[in-house]
Amino acid sequence: MTLRARKKSTTTNGSYQMKCLGKLLSQSALLIFFLIGLYCPAGAQGEVKIGVILPLSGRLESTGREMRQAFELAAETANREIPGLSMTIARWQGIPGLGGAKVKLLFGDHRSDPARGADVAARFIREDEVAGILGCYNSTVTKSVSEVCEKAKVPMFTATSKAQNLTTQGNRWFWRTTPNNLSIDRYFFYFLKALTEGKAGMPYRIPLEEIREIVLLGEDSDMGDQFLSRISRLGSGYGFKIPLSVRYPRNSEGFSIQARAAARAKPGVLALISQTADAVKYIKTFKELGLSPRVIWGRSMAFRDVSFGESLKEDALGVLTGAEFIPALFKSLPLARDINNLYRKKTGKDMDGVAARAFTGLQAFLHVLDKAGSKDVKAIQSAANGLEMPASELILPWRGIRFGGEQQNERGQNVLGAGLVAQWQSAMESGVPALEIVYPPQFATADLIYPFPGWE
Repeated sequence: MTLRARKKSTTTNGSYQMKCLGKLLSQSALLIFFLIGLYCPAGAQGEVKIGVILPLSGRLESTGREMRQAFELAAETANREIPGLSMTIARWQGIPGLGGAKVKLLFGDHRSDPARGADVAARFIREDEVAGILGCYNSTVTKSVSEVCEKAKVPMFTATSKAQNLTTQGNRWFWRTTPNNLSIDRYFFYFLKALTEGKAGMPYRIPLEEIREIVLLGEDSDMGDQFLSRISRLGSGYGFKIPLSVRYPRNSEGFSIQARAAARAKPGVLALISQTADAVKYIKTFKELGLSPRVIWGRSMAFRDVSFGESLKEDALGVLTGAEFIPALFKSLPLARDINNLYRKKTGKDMDGVAARAFTGLQAFLHVLDKAGSKDVKAIQSAANGLEMPASELILPWRGIRFGGEQQNERGQNVLGAGLVAQWQSAMESGVPALEIVYPPQFATADLIYPFPGWE
């Protein structure tokens, strides 16, 4: 019998070695991915999603569109470096605290419907896992969306909703960057008091008796009713008197009855809130009646609308209004001019106050995300509560952004917001006047015309 030596199998041993090598490589890869996850901040994988809920259809479609363009500009500013722009987010190229994550905005249309706004917010949270939600312009929609965010513990920022009760609901996941209506109306009285104290940039003091009595005209809407209530309450607190408060029907053919009632009261100050068409009718009626108080104050956006000046021309001269972002501001805030130039390049038109507040709202939220260094909602909540943004970062005439409370039981309100007092002045060759800033003195671009010049 012939005995043959058995060859040692190399196939089995080779397979075993390959399996061991493969297992080692797999374990090494897992270790590498673990270390990457350990040392790279959340968001380093690419992007951070933010839900933005706006009125993108219906009667407020144009406002929603302008806000969307401003939000987009803020995101674009943070996602790419813009040389020469003195704003921190313009140097980011993505959010540094999130590993350079790019900002991705998801837009939803609430159609001015609170229920729809709540549904959009719920979908963003459930399906898109957004890091936060911004919106919604309409205060009623903002309230419904904030309730959804509060329940889900998802941060919500509003940059444009001004109803004062939004920050007094006890919410812990809601922050507002813009001044509320109470703060805006209070600023009106700061200005009147400054006139009587010689602190409004004028070389003399105005006797309080000249402007003590204020007649109010408010449209028959929630906006008008709240205005009448707030001014009446604040006026007495600042030492002024309200001899007459008139609630009038919107879109009426004329306002001679209301204007005659105001004339009989002989006020030093006439303050009104209305839509643009009604504002123009009122000024024309005042002229017809020769009603010329010391101060005419227009409270709503209508009184700083370009069409207000174009419709009235020289008859608008001397009318005062509150303002936030107008071309005159560029003289003292070059950063506002620079951002406006980018906005005009993107949209073909100048920013208005709503667009500027929208830009600033997202800018603030991006700083919060950077400070949080994570998409964890509790980290974002803590970062928002501790946010400190200086005035030098802003395109609005605020002292900065810091959240706290000014009213009883208030939280999440920017307590460093401020405003401007503007006046229709300097009629150009076309006969159309322009808005100039007359208060506060550090932003003033023209001297105050006082008293109201009348109708000569």
